[in-house]
Amino acid sequence: MEVKKRKILLVEDETVVREALRDWLIEDGYVVECVESGEEALKRIKKEEFGVIVLDLKLPGIDGLQVFEEAKELEPETKGIIITAYFLYI
Repeated sequence: MEVKKRKILLVEDETVVREALRDWLIEDGYVVECVESGEEALKRIKKEEFGVIVLDLKLPGIDGLQVFEEAKELEPETKGIIITAYFLYI
């Protein structure tokens, strides 16, 4: 019996990173939808159900944590993975 893989929403503003992650996930058999901003992500989340949301922490406008918090309010079963290339020099 084949297991149906969940749909993933990938939220990443860096084109190279977004395309690389998308290709990697699709190669593994996942259905992947991509958006570039937190605002776009929230619009998609309100229209469609995603099993997993992969979010960049630092996004223009609404950041990844805010998007995930709102997604959980809409669909408590949603899982999230926060990624970042952000580094703070101290």
